[in-house]
Amino acid sequence: WSMVPIYWGLVVSFSTTEALYRQPTSFFPQPFTLHFYRELLNGSTDVSRTFLFSIRNSVIQASAATAVTVAIALPAAYGFTRLAFRGAKLLLSVLVLTLAMPIYLVIIPLFQTASGMGLINTHVIIVAIYTAAAMPLAVWILRSHIASLPPDIESAARLDGASTAQVLLKIVWPLV
Repeated sequence: WSMVPIYWGLVVSFSTTEALYRQPTSFFPQPFTLHFYRELLNGSTDVSRTFLFSIRNSVIQASAATAVTVAIALPAAYGFTRLAFRGAKLLLSVLVLTLAMPIYLVIIPLFQTASGMGLINTHVIIVAIYTAAAMPLAVWILRSHIASLPPDIESAARLDGASTAQVLLKIVWPLV
């Protein structure tokens, strides 16, 4: 039942303008056309340019946020998994508890901070928000993956003279 609006949106998008007004309505696009998609992706109208600009921004922001999140979460997860330090369990618990924190709790202070720094309408603030939102889950998931790796692999690399950074980048990262 919930797929009906999605299906109908697809039917409309693959139909001609004349077919949309035809009675009785057809549940399959007749004739099938890609006209609306060509018009949307050719960049000749304001709507098309706005759409392509939005897609470009989304790709930039999502790619950057993913790269930054993994670059920060991987060493953190490795530290929580393989390095013994005081307060590790408490810190991990606090990190995981932030998953339950609603975004509405921090949205106003976040906006005020970004506004004060002149970062409104920039990729930087969006990437920072996405990274901050994804970080607890990324650390938690990567920690469980790293814990499933046998420590003997890392021991063998250390025996061959690898540093912790080399073990992380050349052994753990490719396996995770």
